[in-house]
Amino acid sequence: MKRLLAALLFASLSVASLAQTAPQPGAAAVVAAPPAHPATPEQIREYFQIVHLDQTVHAVMDQMLKASRAQAPPYLPDVVWEDMTKTFASYDLLAEMIPIYQRHLSHEDMVSILAFYRTEGGRHLVEAQPAMVAEAQAVFPAVGRKHRQRMDLGPVRRARRVLRILLGSTDRRRRQFGCFVIQD
Repeated sequence: MKRLLAALLFASLSVASLAQTAPQPGAAAVVAAPPAHPATPEQIREYFQIVHLDQTVHAVMDQMLKASRAQAPPYLPDVVWEDMTKTFASYDLLAEMIPIYQRHLSHEDMVSILAFYRTEGGRHLVEAQPAMVAEAQAVFPAVGRKHRQRMDLGPVRRARRVLRILLGSTDRRRRQFGCFVIQD
């Protein structure tokens, strides 16, 4: 059960982090060597505390549990969900993330990062970021609709037309299009 929970958590955090870590179009993927003097666990924990990562992780876990519970079969007893909630609450995912940060950030990097977050601008970024993310998420559906209207829907229309022909045709006609014919 704990492995399932850890896998679900990892998947949800991976998806969330892809938006932050995906390379920009046209950017070359550069894999840097690990730093000679990696950031210390204490520096990384301080960074996590400053950016409220523990709260974010627990909020993601809570959302994931709620979504899982909504899609789960109704015969699962409440004790299963209570156990999952307790397990997630006691799991220190941030400890698992420290080696990842150490592979990418040096001690000097973390000194600079922490110095920034201690400034007025850094503190303001931490405070404003949740509202900025919420506003950006609200914009995405409108942007999607706008781009969908600009898309060339010709290929989609042609595919729908072929599908209608295939669904309403005989087996012989489907074979002409190279489709498999499934017989009972």
